[in-house]
Amino acid sequence: MIQTIGFIGVGLIGSSLARLAVDAGYKVVLSNSREPASLERMVELLGGENVASADTPQNICSNDNIKLVVLTVPLNVIPSLIPALGGLKDKIVVDTNNYYPHRDGHVEALDSRKLNTAEYVAQYLDKSAKQIKVFNNIWAIHIQPAASRDSTNQTYLPVAGDDVEAKGLVREFVKSIGFGTVDAGSLRDSWKIEPNTPVYCKPYAPVLPEGLTEQEAVRYFGSHAAAPLTEGELVLLVSAATGNEPVGGVFDPNSISSRAMINNYAH
Repeated sequence: MIQTIGFIGVGLIGSSLARLAVDAGYKVVLSNSREPASLERMVELLGGENVASADTPQNICSNDNIKLVVLTVPLNVIPSLIPALGGLKDKIVVDTNNYYPHRDGHVEALDSRKLNTAEYVAQYLDKSAKQIKVFNNIWAIHIQPAASRDSTNQTYLPVAGDDVEAKGLVREFVKSIGFGTVDAGSLRDSWKIEPNTPVYCKPYAPVLPEGLTEQEAVRYFGSHAAAPLTEGELVLLVSAATGNEPVGGVFDPNSISSRAMINNYAH
């Protein structure tokens, strides 16, 4: 049974998942690009050393007691970071990555669809690593408000990967922290859950009540999620992807979603 989760990257996605993992009874080990001391406050907020600690990415990767690692860093650091970590050898890697050209720079293999984002990341992983794609199709600010450990009221997320056993373990983890899951196929199939596809982010976003001011709308969007997305609804959305969607996500600093994420990150 997986008891400790390692995190490489603790931005909005990593910190949200760490919170849910601790609440579900896991221990977490956090790391970022700086020294572990930079995460002392986050460790404290998660409940202190009994449930959370900070370490280096290198130590997480060499720790045999950490089998599952959440990799949630910008795609543009993957080519240098993963080789420096030994390819995350023997780890089950929860890959939350998306391709955003405005942030990552243009990558020809992705722009031309020679590879999807998961396949691009896989190039840098050790062959022993088991890569599972999940949490990339929901805005980070909606992870916590969408989560529910009530199995009768869970929103569903797609999970893609090639290793059956690893996919099963990740689905158990995702279920335990508050989400139902649907098998979205192989890593090759994971283009169906990338930016601009029908299942990307919007199905998890709340409908704004009428009469809100602009600031109230930003706060509401950042603290609420849509009604639970059912298993059947998710299956239909994944199957509706055509492959003709534009490649890569975009950033509109004036959109409610972007402003809500900036606001949450600042706090």
